[in-house]
Amino acid sequence: MNEKSLDILLEMLIMEHDKGYLRASAVMERIGTKNKEDILYMLDFINKRFVGAIKNNEDLELWISENRYSEIAMFVNRGGFTREREEEDLRRDEMRKNIELAKDQMKFNKTTRKISYISLVITIISFVLAVLSFLESRTPPH
Repeated sequence: MNEKSLDILLEMLIMEHDKGYLRASAVMERIGTKNKEDILYMLDFINKRFVGAIKNNEDLELWISENRYSEIAMFVNRGGFTREREEEDLRRDEMRKNIELAKDQMKFNKTTRKISYISLVITIISFVLAVLSFLESRTPPH
């Protein structure tokens, strides 16, 4: 089962809504499966996403629950499960990029901190040398 198959099932249900029902065999033919368990699994998946949206009988005649029709039609018009997956993949990629940026920023911050410590040590050494030089110049020669 994939997003495209789920979208095909929903599209077919929407197109056949006015006729009353859709035979599962038509969906099986369209998505290229001979196993009705695939259709039952798809129905279960959809009904978990849209609780009680798709009804069926023992003859595997399928129909959309009247009170969920508009919600499912809008979902399909927006791209269905395929678009939902694409958006999820984009969000995941964006999160991955943000994590990489954060790691790079942390490395940069560590490097900057090391440079600051080195600069501080050099400044202290320069100050000590300047004080010693000053004291040496103030000391009268013997």
